[in-house]
Amino acid sequence: MKFSELKVRKEILKALDEMKFKEMMPIQEKSIPVILDGKNIIGEAATGTGKTGAFLIPMLNNIDFNSGKIESIIVTPTRELALQIASEISKTGKYLPVQYVTLVGGMSIEEQSKKLKQKPSIVIGTLGRINDHLRGRRLDLSHVKYFVLDEADEMLKEGFKEDITAIHDRLPSDRQTLLFSATYTKTILKLSEDIMDSYEMISVKSEKQTSSNIEQSYIIMKEKNKFSALTKLLDIDKPELAIIFGRTKRRADELNDALNKCGYKSTCIHGDLNQSQRNTVMKKFRNHEINILVATDVAARGLDIDGITHVYNFDLPQEVEFYIHRIGRTGRANKTGISYSFIKESELPHIRKIEKETGVTITNKELPNNEELMLARKKDLIDKIEHRMQKLDINKNKELAETLLDEFGELEIASILVDVLGNKKVQDISLTGEPGVRVKADKSAKSEKSGNRGRRNYVADRNIKKRVRKRDSKRSGNKIHKKSGNRNN
Repeated sequence: MKFSELKVRKEILKALDEMKFKEMMPIQEKSIPVILDGKNIIGEAATGTGKTGAFLIPMLNNIDFNSGKIESIIVTPTRELALQIASEISKTGKYLPVQYVTLVGGMSIEEQSKKLKQKPSIVIGTLGRINDHLRGRRLDLSHVKYFVLDEADEMLKEGFKEDITAIHDRLPSDRQTLLFSATYTKTILKLSEDIMDSYEMISVKSEKQTSSNIEQSYIIMKEKNKFSALTKLLDIDKPELAIIFGRTKRRADELNDALNKCGYKSTCIHGDLNQSQRNTVMKKFRNHEINILVATDVAARGLDIDGITHVYNFDLPQEVEFYIHRIGRTGRANKTGISYSFIKESELPHIRKIEKETGVTITNKELPNNEELMLARKKDLIDKIEHRMQKLDINKNKELAETLLDEFGELEIASILVDVLGNKKVQDISLTGEPGVRVKADKSAKSEKSGNRGRRNYVADRNIKKRVRKRDSKRSGNKIHKKSGNRNN
């Protein structure tokens, strides 16, 4: 179905046309008419498939921008997602007199209070900051028409029910409630019933929880080999934009520092950064000033950035949902993407669990060999030289260059050039280790191993482990990293 077929304000259609949005995504096609019809919904669809537009378009169509009242409140689990939605409101409501305020932590409460006094139609924010304003009686929700929980599973799952209830209790009974997320469980659906009497479930089941246009792989290795493996893949893949996920803030900081030390253009985002720092980081990433973002799971939700080609799970997440949201940063809007997960042998059961819950095969891969790496680095070096040659003023340093050639020789000068432009001192890098994810084997998995299919999986895993041990024993004489003081390998 085309957006032009929707019976919504012409200003919205004009903005969508300018954004080159022609065909609706499945979740939009199924949800928008139902929301326009005044019904509560639970919308479930894979990440990156247009859920934000599914609730923004009907909401912007039905709001009375002249009422001087808050008619919509959108609640998110993270600051990044709230700011992303605010950006989408600006684009979709470009030709409408829409006023909105973003209520998130890390920003001045006083400034937010001033904006609330300007009578916005829409409030977007995180649970904590919204409740801060409610307790301070700065936020009036008595005229709200739309109550939206985006990434609802994350908020309900993490025990924020009391915070959600505090907002819910301030809302009029005749408002619409719209819950959207990529994943739902029976527990979440049960909790959802506490905040709305009836609803229509809209689930785009034809799309896998993890997009089929993302090539997903895992590579088995020891903890101490992860960084050298990462640099090899970065040198060969040359991602336009990539996100590397670590499990902890310490890991993200160490990894970012190591990448910069080796000459890669990277920056880091995690929960210890204030809002100004986060904005600076994301601006650099969006503008391609740097092409690698190292992140904890704070960045797994809400980051909708065009052109992310690769996701590297330096550490596996404990929760399958986090894996889904992590790799969903690439392969968005029907584009292709690539994801790698670095795992230890003990984490193979977790990979099997992810495969089982997502219905997607994650392929075992070997690390690129030295010949592939040398070819990639040679090409990269040639590209750098050709790029500099285009801007070179050969007469500027001609006399000095001739003197150096006479004194040292062409081969020596070329070798230094290779060293300066192409050498990455990975051998000097040592990272603090992180323990692997462990999964308890369930009864169904044990019984499956007794059958043919289970036996094949078991044998395949065992053979993979053998190949890894054999490979590591061959490479044991060529260590790349210094030994880490942390014994978690």
